[in-house]
Parts: sequence; structure tokens; C-alpha cells
Amino acid sequence: MKKSDVPSIISSEVAIKGGIISEGEIRIDGRIDGDIECKIVIVGVNGIINGNINAQTAKIHGVLNGNLVAKSVVFGGTAKIKGDVRHQMLAIEPGAFIEGHCRRDDETAEKKT
Repeated sequence: MKKSDVPSIISSEVAIKGGIISEGEIRIDGRIDGDIECKIVIVGVNGIINGNINAQTAKIHGVLNGNLVAKSVVFGGTAKIKGDVRHQMLAIEPGAFIEGHCRRDDETAEKKT
């Protein structure tokens, strides 16, 4: 990603039915009913994802109902995750809710880089 690139933003007033593919960063404060594939995904406190996420870096502060595969994962204290997580690096802030399995998977993470 070039320095001049700005993230794509899905605001809180937006709901998308269908998947999203991006080579850059996506910030989601709205609702996505579909899978997401990108380099960096940030789900804000009001963001809701009903689908799977495949990214290099994922920072989740909202709701994820689906599986997550990423090299680096951060779950904020307001995160609510229902699904399995495959990661290389994982950070979980106090207050985060996770219902699913978290598995370190170096092989999967290395394929993303």
C-alpha cells in the first residue's frame, strides 16, 4: 500500500449484502453480510460482519459472526466474536467475547505475506 492510499470506509449508515475484496485497508463501522478479503481490516465498535474475514491484519472492536484468518489479530475490549480464529499473532483486550477456537497457524499466516 502506498503512503497516499487512504482506507476504504464503510460508515455506520451503510449495509452491504455481498462480499468485499480489496488490496488495501478497509474500516467498517456499518454492516456487511458477506465475506471480506483484504490486507488490513478494522471493524469499529458499531461494525457488524456476518461472514468470514481473510486478511493480513485484523483489528476487531465490533461484532464478527464468522471465521477469521489473519497473520496479526487484535480483539478490542468491545469485540464479540462467534467463530474460529487462525492467526500467527493474537492480542485480546479485557472484555472481549470469543465463542470459538483460536489456533496459531504459522503456515496459513505465511501464505498471506
